[in-house]
Amino acid sequence: MKRLHTVPAAILAALLLACLVAIYATRDSGNRPPAPATSAASIASIDTQLLETANRMAALAETTDEQNDAREALRAARRSRPAGRRSPR
Repeated sequence: MKRLHTVPAAILAALLLACLVAIYATRDSGNRPPAPATSAASIASIDTQLLETANRMAALAETTDEQNDAREALRAARRSRPAGRRSPR
């Protein structure tokens, strides 16, 4: 009968120990240093195929409708690029 009284205490002690281990294991998870800034080499490796295609198609536009569509395609291609990387006009 005495064993039945010690089981809840043993379970609580095991849970407390598990909580302490979890706290110790995750003690530095919120103190990570900031991510390093992207280098110029990684920015230069961005795929610019969409913008290049829009530029080539804009040069082929003949009618007013085609030219308007080409301008819209260029705007869309420029918006799809990351901030800080703009192409020359």
